[in-house]
Amino acid sequence: MDALRNSPPIREIAVAGNFTDTIRHMAAELPGLVVVDLELPGLGGLAGLVELVTQSGRARVVALADGHPPAIHLQARICGVAGLIDKADDKDRIHRTIGMVLRGGLGFPDTMAVPYAPATAPQVVLTTKQLRVLALLMRGKSNKQIAKDLELSPNTVKAHVSEIFRRLGVSTRAEAIVLAHEPLSPRSAMPLYQ
Repeated sequence: MDALRNSPPIREIAVAGNFTDTIRHMAAELPGLVVVDLELPGLGGLAGLVELVTQSGRARVVALADGHPPAIHLQARICGVAGLIDKADDKDRIHRTIGMVLRGGLGFPDTMAVPYAPATAPQVVLTTKQLRVLALLMRGKSNKQIAKDLELSPNTVKAHVSEIFRRLGVSTRAEAIVLAHEPLSPRSAMPLYQ
């Protein structure tokens, strides 16, 4: 936290103790950057991270993790996170990551440049629209309800759902929801590739 407080581009820091307070604070303050601890009470794994990213508006989201094994990197990228900071990173690395993200880039560790998957596996990255569709899917909404909520045609939603399934390596809504609700861990990323 001290390294964040002393980061030149950061003028103000607000701290939330749980997921609900984080969402509430984001809605009230409209921050430019959100740093979320992956162990935040109430986050709920990938589902919570997707929810946080979709609720963040124009704010860039950086995940804070205890270590950053390749699977955590992939899960964060899938959820739309713009960067990843290890709690053990030195001040300079934290500043570089925050600076890169605030300039519109991605701030993932150099050691994570190669995806954690066989060379033949697809790169799993979802678009902003796909993340919004996935977030509504996880709430149990039908394609018709998603189309209404996002002001899209049902056929467009169907295409997004199909592409999400393809990218996640699943074939049903239930599989996508189960995968999204798994805790963030190196083991839980393994099913992302078939």
